Amino acid sequence: MEDEARGQRCVALLAGPEPPPRFLGPCRTLWIPLLKIHVVRGSSTYLLKMAPLFEAIAFTSPRSPKALREDAERNRILRGIREALEARDVWAVGPRTASTLREELGVDALTPSRYTTESLALELVQHGYTSILAVRRPRASPTLPDTLVGNGIVYAEIHVYRAEIDGAWKEKVSAVLRGGVDYLVATSSEIARYMAMLDGRIISIGPQTSKTLMGLGVEPACEARESTLQGIAECLESLEHNPP
Repeated sequence: MEDEARGQRCVALLAGPEPPPRFLGPCRTLWIPLLKIHVVRGSSTYLLKMAPLFEAIAFTSPRSPKALREDAERNRILRGIREALEARDVWAVGPRTASTLREELGVDALTPSRYTTESLALELVQHGYTSILAVRRPRASPTLPDTLVGNGIVYAEIHVYRAEIDGAWKEKVSAVLRGGVDYLVATSSEIARYMAMLDGRIISIGPQTSKTLMGLGVEPACEARESTLQGIAECLESLEHNPP
């Protein structure tokens, strides 16, 4: 009953590929799967070939291990992918990505002290690696490559999935907004570009998403301190307890 009462205070709309918890901080959540995910065919084969050339492998989103597993199963090389990852230091940007790595690929991963791409990049530098292979999507945050290459680390990426706005859900978003939403949550630059066209207060999951919003003339109402759902919950708590 306590959660039900808390959830009546505000409503937050999330539009990522996976459903969020029913409540985030003081707000009830609404979810629309606005992103369409496309697994990059052959990405697992490429990783199998590239992994031995790098000291560590970094995953920057929970979607990456899922996409990698899907392609590896298609190519019947899942066991080889697991062995390749187990032979290297594997890093995840945060606990959700680390948990997905365990569930999908059976691999344990290191995580940075703060769950942001910037913190991940800095800790990879501090560990003294000379080469890093990142498993991510195209047009992801440039913070990781910029920091690593800037510190003389050999860097390469394998793109395991692409994300795009699914136009079939746009009418549903409009209907939800008419029903009353207090906050829009931008969990990626793709979603930020779409939400920038909507009327509402936008919460950004991190610096790169905020940069995308501001480039479109939209100032985020709050930027999550860590790029996690907990970071979003903290933003909602702050906005609700300290209204403008």
